[in-house]
Amino acid sequence: IPMHFWALFYPKRAMDQARELVNMLEKIAGPIGMRMSPPAWVELKDDRIETYVRTIQSTLGAEVKM
Repeated sequence: IPMHFWALFYPKRAMDQARELVNMLEKIAGPIGMRMSPPAWVELKDDRIETYVRTIQSTLGAEVKM
């Protein structure tokens, strides 16, 4: 199962946890038969729901135009 494009949205204060998550996913991807490209790292200015929604919408909009 290939995962060519994916994005990781995280508030700045959660950078360490975001790195840990990606490291763990990279470790388990191969053994379970999954190919995975590195994520698009998207740092958020805060952890408000509205910030997540706006950023995800603008990121998806940019990808759809590609």
